[in-house]
Amino acid sequence: MNRINWSSEQQAVIRSRHQDVLVSAAAGSGKTAVLIERIYQKITDRENPVNVDDLLIVTFTENAAEEMKQRIRRRLIRAIDETEDDTEYRQLLRDQLIRLPQAQISTIHGFCQSVIRSWFTAIDFEPDVRVLADEGEQAMLKKECIDRLLDEEYDRDDPEFHDFVNAYAGKRSDRNIETMIKN
Repeated sequence: MNRINWSSEQQAVIRSRHQDVLVSAAAGSGKTAVLIERIYQKITDRENPVNVDDLLIVTFTENAAEEMKQRIRRRLIRAIDETEDDTEYRQLLRDQLIRLPQAQISTIHGFCQSVIRSWFTAIDFEPDVRVLADEGEQAMLKKECIDRLLDEEYDRDDPEFHDFVNAYAGKRSDRNIETMIKN
């Protein structure tokens, strides 16, 4: 089996327990490998294993999340193949492999979507929420929200709002205010 020589910093991340860990390092420095090893050691601990589907693992992209899931899967399968005599440990590995498809390994957007879909009635949200992928759609929605906000404020006829407009708006439009809100 191919063994990795972990740096002292990497070993500290892998071995840390009973705390959340944020791993930040340059591209290509082995972050994913360290996180995979940390997860693997937590879920296969012989004395106090953590079920893989009890963990929240957040990545930046869907591709990275899927890659992590596949690397954990391969690591578990390899361990099952290498563990012949210890049937109890082998069963632990199999159980984790079975739980892996339900594990929360996703982007922050994906995690938030799953929370909303699971709890939409309690949080008074529509369950069909989605992540905006198109910048044009984002710009259109921002413009609609800003227009609605400004219309509501003009309708309220609040003197403080009028002072704000007089101080920051252009002479003939609210474009300066819209830019301030967007940024």
